[in-house]
Amino acid sequence: MTVRTTTKEFLDELAEERHAQAVSYPRRRFAKAAPIPTKILHCALFRVADKRSERRELEAVFPLSSGGYLAYKGPELRQDDGKVFAALAHLTAGFGTCHGAYFKPADFVKLLGWSRSQHSNERLETCLERLRDASLAFYNSVNKKVWVTGLVLEIDYGVKAKPGQWHVSLSDKLRQEAFDHFSQTTHLNIAILAKMSSGLVSWLYAFVLSNECDKPFLLEDLRILSGSNAKSAKEWGTQVREALDVLQERKVLAYESKRGAVIVQKNPRQPRE
Repeated sequence: MTVRTTTKEFLDELAEERHAQAVSYPRRRFAKAAPIPTKILHCALFRVADKRSERRELEAVFPLSSGGYLAYKGPELRQDDGKVFAALAHLTAGFGTCHGAYFKPADFVKLLGWSRSQHSNERLETCLERLRDASLAFYNSVNKKVWVTGLVLEIDYGVKAKPGQWHVSLSDKLRQEAFDHFSQTTHLNIAILAKMSSGLVSWLYAFVLSNECDKPFLLEDLRILSGSNAKSAKEWGTQVREALDVLQERKVLAYESKRGAVIVQKNPRQPRE
């Protein structure tokens, strides 16, 4: 008979049991899916920026295209951080209340489409710690605060029971947003996302999938929502069209360019790889 000396040990064992059970069940719906609360894909939380530019500490308000806004405080998050968050959501999808992910860093960076190297492991560690340091509050359309949360709650780089693996705990609030309010969830294909560069292409992929696309998108609205620091309207328009060309080639969407706007139509049969 095993004697558990602490509540934490008991909870760790329970989480591992739930994880093992979840892995043994068919999870076709979640095989490649990263369930993300739609509202965080409708803003510049994971912003588009020149990767050569210095990151800043931010206190920012991100208006949502669906109404309301997110108030953010913490390190500047970009699309590489967004990819890491999506991969964590993918690893825990369908695991019920088991909200932590166990993984080997080399396997995780492969899931992201990054090279297996010490540099990638260090990049992953940096992204995870930025997500841990983030604070996010959601205000609805009448300016009422609805909830406050972090993104990643805890990171364990030395799991005693699983040598060589890391354990990351996600925000219960965001998981609740993703699963309890399923109609407000966007499922990103993690295999497709891994093949996209971290920037405007990956942001537009998530943004388009999370929208109905029933009306044209104004280029200026897209610039604000993505957080881009493009220097001119002409430069931004060119960047958007080039990114949409990539997504069109990959059969994610079709689009038509209008003066100051783009009309986008999602492919009803999204590519699987």
